[in-house]
Amino acid sequence: MGDPHLHGAQEDVLGNYIVQKGLTMPELRDEILAQLANQVWHNHNAHNAERGWLLLAACLSGFAPSSRLDKFLLKFVSDYGQNGFQAVCQHRLMQAMGRAQQQGSGAARTFPPTQLEWITTHEKANMALDVSCFNGDQFSCPVHSWSTGEEVAGDILRHRGLAEGWRGWTVAMKNGVQWAELAGHDYVLDLVSDLELLRDFPRQKSYFIVGTEGPMAGRGCPRMWVAMWATFTQMASPGQQVLLA
Repeated sequence: MGDPHLHGAQEDVLGNYIVQKGLTMPELRDEILAQLANQVWHNHNAHNAERGWLLLAACLSGFAPSSRLDKFLLKFVSDYGQNGFQAVCQHRLMQAMGRAQQQGSGAARTFPPTQLEWITTHEKANMALDVSCFNGDQFSCPVHSWSTGEEVAGDILRHRGLAEGWRGWTVAMKNGVQWAELAGHDYVLDLVSDLELLRDFPRQKSYFIVGTEGPMAGRGCPRMWVAMWATFTQMASPGQQVLLA
């Protein structure tokens, strides 16, 4: 946090490396979160304190604390969060805790945060995807770090008036001629993070269904195709397209 030579993308890469350590080593998660809380506690250097809160929020975007720590950490960020990070960390932590209640204490993303997540966390802003359906419908869909493929697809279907049958849908992303499909219970932004990570980054194995001739036909789960454009433009190179399946 106190390194004056780290700036911009370098900070994000180092932050992603720390988050990745928590993703791959569950026994370190509480220790990482506790150390970050200790670093921001009464830190009188405003710049270093902001770096610490930013990294804490990024960690909470990727993995949940254990049940031994979660309520104490929620109390800490609620009482001592600074410069807008109180609400940011509260929301991320409560989303992570909710996911842990559903999936168990080991709830975690597959990959560290995307560039979009780093930017919106720094700006204390919400994320939304500009969605363009193939039938011409267009609207914005709010997402957060813990949004799953099924949740995003379900939000879109309900917005379009489908009262029943919206469960079981998921998300796919097109990158040139390659398609990557996401299991409904996995996280939408992991698709983007997988593309953004440096080639030699120590990433985990993903279980996306990858094909080069378009989304797989004849599978049991229902699908629809919705193009997500503007929000991902800053991260995706030409030819990359995020779709709902």
